[in-house]
Amino acid sequence: MSRDIRDLSKTAAYQDGIKYLSSISGISVLSAMVWLTELGNIRRFNNFDQLSSYIGLVPYEHSSGEHEYTGGLDHRGNKVLRTLLIENAWVAVRKDSELMLAYSEYVKRMKGQQAIVRIARKLLRRIHFVLVNEKCLA
Repeated sequence: MSRDIRDLSKTAAYQDGIKYLSSISGISVLSAMVWLTELGNIRRFNNFDQLSSYIGLVPYEHSSGEHEYTGGLDHRGNKVLRTLLIENAWVAVRKDSELMLAYSEYVKRMKGQQAIVRIARKLLRRIHFVLVNEKCLA
């Protein structure tokens, strides 16, 4: 199955997107294919916040009258992409010195799982940038 996915990634429909996403540390060809097939056209999201909401990378909020509760990640959203993003973030932290530095700073004041969500948001910004601008990261 992996071989078939790699063959599909070499087709004209996915070739450019794979090239852009693979330029981001932490994203392999298989991960890039999942991103491209699950997202579809990135331009359907007007801005980064809509993409974050689609993935479920926003805080859970419940409001009723004067009471307001803000919790962890919202459970609505694309669970496949949210899980993949967190996995990609863990790999990126090991490979990218800038993200490793940011992660180590976050860990000083919060739990590791909360810190990796912040890193995942940074990684999602990179994904959004390369797909919208159709450029590789340097």
